[in-house]
Amino acid sequence: MADKRAWAKIDTGYMLNPKWFHVERHLRSVLRSVEPIVIRNAIRTAREAHLASILYAAQNLTDGLFPVDTVKALAVVQTDEEEAAITALFEVGLWINHAGGMAEVHDYLEHQQSAEKAKQLSAAGRAAAEAKKANRSTNRSTNRVTDRKIDRKKELLKAQEAQFASEFDAWWDHWPVKRGKTEARDAFINARSRADLETLTAGADRYAAWLKANPDRSPKYAQGWLNKDRWTDDLGLTPTTSDPRQQRIEARKQSGDIPIPPELFKVDDPLAWRAWQDAFLAAIGDGADDQQAIDTANQQTGR
Repeated sequence: MADKRAWAKIDTGYMLNPKWFHVERHLRSVLRSVEPIVIRNAIRTAREAHLASILYAAQNLTDGLFPVDTVKALAVVQTDEEEAAITALFEVGLWINHAGGMAEVHDYLEHQQSAEKAKQLSAAGRAAAEAKKANRSTNRSTNRVTDRKIDRKKELLKAQEAQFASEFDAWWDHWPVKRGKTEARDAFINARSRADLETLTAGADRYAAWLKANPDRSPKYAQGWLNKDRWTDDLGLTPTTSDPRQQRIEARKQSGDIPIPPELFKVDDPLAWRAWQDAFLAAIGDGADDQQAIDTANQQTGR
């Protein structure tokens, strides 16, 4: 919080101002019969009164004017020697006498802030404080709106995850490999943000049919299958595919495991390669192993 107190500027050489020596000289000349300690006390009273006049003017924004009696009360002026100290301030020019019991600090505005300037700074400070307060209020309001939006988004995400989790069991019924269910559930929830339930279910059905047509192939875990978006794979089979021969052909196409005869590397003839490939796949569909299918394809294409 900003400090709202009024301030006055007192330089570090205040106590060594040459005019204090003039004050001392004046007091020694008018107080010749007193003890030295009385003169020192009177000098201290003069300093306290002068300092009190500066502080009074700064606090009350009088541009250096002050009531003499008030300052005397602040400095606790009681004895004749202390009254002489007050007179000395006028005599050496540290104070300037005014009518009506008023006085003025000499050269006050050369060292201190004017009342007008102080009021301007005070007004600017209030304006800045109000602006800061308004900004804080705006920021708090903005933050509350933002927090509500974040909370709402979290609620929606939580509700969405709950929905996806509830859909998992239905999807799991279609998945052919009943292992790693906990990990599969997490992967399914993530995958649901990238595909709808119907798409994921259809993909699981296609994969189940592919596994049935290829019992020699190692099944995949649902977690990896979902994380890699494998429901987009075109396995060449649908859940209703029932022709074992066609299933074997499509499974081999999907695997990409089709050998290329060395002779075809030397022949820039796509048709020849396609004819050989069709013959090879037909033999695979008929139940031939790879070598038998290669021999059959070579015979049929003249290789």
